[in-house]
Amino acid sequence: MKTKDRGTLSADSIRARLTPIGLKPFPITLDRVTQGTLVSRAYLSETYGGNSQAMFPKVAEDKAKEHGIHHWGFMHLDYQPMAPQLPGAPGLVYSIAPGDLDRFVEPRHTFTRMNMSEWQYMGTYQLGPCEPLSREEWISLGPAVASFHQTSCASLMLFKVHKTWGREMAHKKWGTSVRCRIRARRDMGREPTEDERAAVMASMSYESITEDMIIAAYSGGEEVRD
Repeated sequence: MKTKDRGTLSADSIRARLTPIGLKPFPITLDRVTQGTLVSRAYLSETYGGNSQAMFPKVAEDKAKEHGIHHWGFMHLDYQPMAPQLPGAPGLVYSIAPGDLDRFVEPRHTFTRMNMSEWQYMGTYQLGPCEPLSREEWISLGPAVASFHQTSCASLMLFKVHKTWGREMAHKKWGTSVRCRIRARRDMGREPTEDERAAVMASMSYESITEDMIIAAYSGGEEVRD
């Protein structure tokens, strides 16, 4: 497998966030061949249910009744370079703002993307919050991710990173709230109220916010990652 050069934090930054949940991998008793099995998301979606594109898809209740799996977690290393890459290992997951991942608290069967269309099962993980990235840590990721949730097997908890997150937030629905805040802040020269952000949302003026503006907002400390 040819691994891309992805943004990473310093060893001290990683250790500080993972120490509370334990640095040692959760013991896995399966043989190495089984652990190393790679599958496609299309196969998982067709066989077990759940959206084949979302990071945290929920399985429809009728399918979940067949096999007992309700929630998936899929870690793409271009977005989540600190996600677990060995079954049972702890990891860190970036999010776009404090509390952004709080709605995904259920234990999840979690896979990490190892190659194009090939995903490896890491184990059952649960997200938990940890210290947000500082401005300096964000900048150290390159010319760019944001916040963290800590992860472990019992508790899943940069051109590369900056550009990937900036690009996706500039074009995907899940980045709209960030673009609204940036647009309102630029228009008013101060932190906007909730009503002012809602007005920006309604007018869709946030569509003028570019990926470079998003990266600059995080690098300047205007946006905070959890």
